[in-house]
Amino acid sequence: MRKFMIVLAIVFALLVLIILSLPYLLDLNRYRDQYLPVLEKALNRNIEVEDVRLTLFPTLGVQLRNVVIADDPAFSSTPFLTVPSVQVAVQWRPLLQRRIAVESVLIENPIVQVIRSKNGILNTSTIRKFSISGQVSSEIDESPKDAVSPLLGVLAVKQLSLKNGILRYEDHMHQPPRTYQMEQLALNTMSVAIGETASVDVHGIVMPYQMPVVAKGHLGPLQANFDIPELDIVGHVGNVEVE
Repeated sequence: MRKFMIVLAIVFALLVLIILSLPYLLDLNRYRDQYLPVLEKALNRNIEVEDVRLTLFPTLGVQLRNVVIADDPAFSSTPFLTVPSVQVAVQWRPLLQRRIAVESVLIENPIVQVIRSKNGILNTSTIRKFSISGQVSSEIDESPKDAVSPLLGVLAVKQLSLKNGILRYEDHMHQPPRTYQMEQLALNTMSVAIGETASVDVHGIVMPYQMPVVAKGHLGPLQANFDIPELDIVGHVGNVEVE
């Protein structure tokens, strides 16, 4: 009996060691190298991800470190989006059926830079479009949408959260350019999936005016081409209600 207990303890210890080693034994960066070009083509933006790693605690999932999405070079050489950490939690049971079901996504400390050019064009307007010197192209390459379609099957998230974000807005239609910044940006959405309408809860503080921003509502249903046909948001900026 004692020998059996010793063997069982050794097996258990080895099992624990294997589980703890999985994040290091499984190199998920090969999937990064496979899918990043697809996403870059779909968004018309260069994307960098420093590392992709499997996580087991506190939940099964994947961690992406230092995600950087470049801006349209016609607007800026600084990134459009930088995110130090993205935590993606997945469900165990669907994995046994060779399916990926995303439980939640947590985006921590993101910095987003939105720029309005002298001509009144936003840098966000050229996402998924090809531009020349800041002018938005009227034609959209259909191949990026077709290329990214295999990824849409996993685009079903029960909860998408963003915390401690910064949103910078530069308006170059005014001289000198005006800069505004929303800090402590937090966002929480539920039921983010193709064909579903998601609930949205956003709050932050507009600097340098120290004005709180609170907004709640719904958006969707999200389309396969990433368009959002309806946006129903109400809230307030400072003491002013916004609909």
